[in-house]
Amino acid sequence: MKKVFILLIVAASIVLYDLMASLVSRGLQIEYSDFGFGSLVLYFLAGFVVSRKYGFLMGVLAGLVAGIADSTLGLYISELVGPYTSAMLDLTSFSAEDFVYIITFVTIQSTIFGSFGALVAYLLWGKEFGKKV
Repeated sequence: MKKVFILLIVAASIVLYDLMASLVSRGLQIEYSDFGFGSLVLYFLAGFVVSRKYGFLMGVLAGLVAGIADSTLGLYISELVGPYTSAMLDLTSFSAEDFVYIITFVTIQSTIFGSFGALVAYLLWGKEFGKKV
């Protein structure tokens, strides 16, 4: 149960970041895509932090969950807020294939960054890696 809860925290953190980035983007007229680097950092941190306590595979899973949350609920929340983008994308014009591409690409990307985070945690903690702290 604790593992499910930690994955829900990861997902909620990503969605909250999407909400905050959308609000800042809209309010300050900053290109929304400029906040993409923050998502990559969060994917890495999800893998790093979760794997430190729960092991490598949980870190990878945390990255995967972050990407699924980001590309689904995070995208939906961002569209509701209406962040500033020069392209002014409208999700209603997206086809089913567009959504499949977005979800697939973001999830693969987040899983890779989460895996890197888990790997760094493993390299840093070695024998202590994955033990309850």
